[in-house]
Amino acid sequence: MAARGFDATGVGLVLAARNLLQQGTAPLGGSLSDRIGYKPVIVAGFLVRAAGFLLFALSHDVFGVISGALITAIGGALFDPPSRASLAYLTPEHDRQ
Repeated sequence: MAARGFDATGVGLVLAARNLLQQGTAPLGGSLSDRIGYKPVIVAGFLVRAAGFLLFALSHDVFGVISGALITAIGGALFDPPSRASLAYLTPEHDRQ
């Protein structure tokens, strides 16, 4: 049994759930940034993600680790699409790939 009570399968399941949640809700973060702007959604994503990482640091059980993983996924879904869109917007067209 590994740290915090997870075996390799448990770690894989938590990571898979986190990735699925982040990628699955990313369109919502992009849509929200189209409605209210890039900066507020990126900042909200930073704050949510920071709360998830804080939960990782303070958790002492499996439920806390899973909750932290899912919260960081939501923060990533809020942060990643608007940051990529703002980068594309700010890059001159001749420099875009």
